[in-house]
Amino acid sequence: MDRVEDISERLADIEFQYRQGALGDVAREARIVSTLCVDIGLTSLARVARDLSISAEHGDVVAFRAVWERLVRIGDRSLAQVWEVPGLSL
Repeated sequence: MDRVEDISERLADIEFQYRQGALGDVAREARIVSTLCVDIGLTSLARVARDLSISAEHGDVVAFRAVWERLVRIGDRSLAQVWEVPGLSL
């Protein structure tokens, strides 16, 4: 559950960094999120976080917004499923 919390916090950080215009920081954080997701088996979320990192690195704001929306959808779904797993708690 620590990883899930860390992922959630980093996703919030990514949104803040994006609003500040710090795409370089977004790219770094998104790579970290991708790695954390792979570690706990959230492969779809890991792929989308990687795509977000790539779009941020290239400074492609249009692609970034599209991937960000996809990340939010998949992230909400994936993290909600993990939170609901019986026997897992903080």
